[in-house]
Amino acid sequence: TFHPAPMASRAPIWLVVLWVLATNIVHSVLISCIRGFSSGDGIHHHTINRNPLEQNMVLGSWHSHMQCLLASLAQYRYLQVHVMCNCATQPLPQGISRVLGKLQRSRISEVFALASFPPTWPYTDAHFQRHDSSPDSEFYRIPRLVQHIDDNAIAAIRSHYEAVLPPKADVLDLCSSWISHFPNPRIWQSGKCIGLGMNADELQQNVRLSDFVVQDLNENPHLPFGTATFDVVTCVVSIDYLSKPLTVLKEIGCVLKPGGLLLVSQSNRCFPSKVVSMWLNTNDAEHCWIIGSYIHYSGAFDPPTVQDLTIGDGDPVFMISAVRRNDIGGKSSLRWQ
Repeated sequence: TFHPAPMASRAPIWLVVLWVLATNIVHSVLISCIRGFSSGDGIHHHTINRNPLEQNMVLGSWHSHMQCLLASLAQYRYLQVHVMCNCATQPLPQGISRVLGKLQRSRISEVFALASFPPTWPYTDAHFQRHDSSPDSEFYRIPRLVQHIDDNAIAAIRSHYEAVLPPKADVLDLCSSWISHFPNPRIWQSGKCIGLGMNADELQQNVRLSDFVVQDLNENPHLPFGTATFDVVTCVVSIDYLSKPLTVLKEIGCVLKPGGLLLVSQSNRCFPSKVVSMWLNTNDAEHCWIIGSYIHYSGAFDPPTVQDLTIGDGDPVFMISAVRRNDIGGKSSLRWQ
């Protein structure tokens, strides 16, 4: 028979709490470091795609891995907070999860046909709550010179860009970082290429950008560009962090030229504490549907399409695309709705 130890011999509660916190920190750091030398299912990966233009940024040195270690230490509470925080996840509109909840990957291109969009915006503020509501500027303060998806996923995005990007296109890379996944410049060259992201140190190291803007779209979702400025807007594995996606999508509609192209790529990698709450309770098909709904309700685009670009057993990657409508105006019809 098991007999509990006398109260006097038990560890005090503060020591138990301290031990739990310490083990969580060590666990987060070790997992981040281990994943830094592999391409496993991490929150983010430290593998490198050795594009000739990025040779000077290869993270093969101990200095770079130490930087990753420090970043992990600085963010340990973000990686664990979703376990300890009770932020309610919100269901999708009635019937959507029933249709898409068990949809096979082979039918991912059918999500918009299988589950039509409701007549009005179906989300509430609760859908966009996040486990960690602290300012994003704090979370992204330390540069993360890492890849957030594996090499196969990056290759798939780059190949798709090569097929669809017009030559000399003016591009806005939204939620940009130290690396963009555009084709090799020997194959495709942009016009101007502007990156908008959260960390100046990361953006300064992106050799594909001609200029950049540091801006928190969750604090200020209005884009600092004129109407019909860009031919293409890209957003790579980041739209799940936006807490005001409808405003951002309307802004994209403003800054895109009529007939311009929006390319939103998405995988299943994320910082769990920073994505909107409904993201954590939905699958790949539902994620694609959510992104498509943002595009639909903005009123700025033709109907969106989705493609599964996943290569082999690598990270899944889906491309949601839409063309900016020709029959709408700029600021007056979109930006100030």
